[in-house]
Amino acid sequence: ILGVSVCLKLLLSLFYTSVAKIIDSTVLRASASDSLSDSISTLAILISSIIIKYTGAWYIDSIVGAIVSIMIIIAGIKILNETKNSILGEAPVQDVLDKINAIVAKYDEVIGVHDMMVHNYGPNHYIASFHAEVDGSKDIFILHDEIDNLEKEINTELGILCTVHMDPIVTNDETVNELREFVNKTIKERYPEISTHDFRVVIGNTHTNLIFDIVVPFDTTYDSKTVCEDIKHLVADARPNHFCVITVDRE
Repeated sequence: ILGVSVCLKLLLSLFYTSVAKIIDSTVLRASASDSLSDSISTLAILISSIIIKYTGAWYIDSIVGAIVSIMIIIAGIKILNETKNSILGEAPVQDVLDKINAIVAKYDEVIGVHDMMVHNYGPNHYIASFHAEVDGSKDIFILHDEIDNLEKEINTELGILCTVHMDPIVTNDETVNELREFVNKTIKERYPEISTHDFRVVIGNTHTNLIFDIVVPFDTTYDSKTVCEDIKHLVADARPNHFCVITVDRE
């Protein structure tokens, strides 16, 4: 009976593994690992029972029990490590981001995107959202129609339920454009990995406020507060009457 149980559990583990590969399921991978652990522990019990029967070495049972316990603990830690990201949240798959960006690139009205979030709610079931920068001087109804078409194409082509938020930006003001280019160049020279978005300008009688967001990648070791202060000093050194108001995004 134990021998048959070992074989059946091994077959079940192989089945779970094959299906997990097809549908990319972390849960089924964990089930496969669980079935494999059951097979090994049952096999260990069978072998130890045979040894005890023919040798009378009852201490073998304690040794095998300790070994099986350690194996179960190791398997449990492995399963927890594999599933914790799905439970707590994880960075979206790069392939999914590339496919979304490829569709966005086909829409001329979209100048840039930021704050993209992709949530995985099971195998091949994603919900996404992001901000799309558009020319604020254009007809809002035309832009809204374009964004609707973008959302529908992402849903149709990728099966992703996507919500796109429009961010109107100034594109035909020479002063704003010049300041945007100046800030981007200043930041890129010091921090090549950092990008900006939502750039706005408030011009006063004595000073000018430059309001924008910076995107700091998760895989960098930059301290957000230090980076902000450094950018503020770089801008102020080049243009003393210009002050930065910065919001940090981590992506």
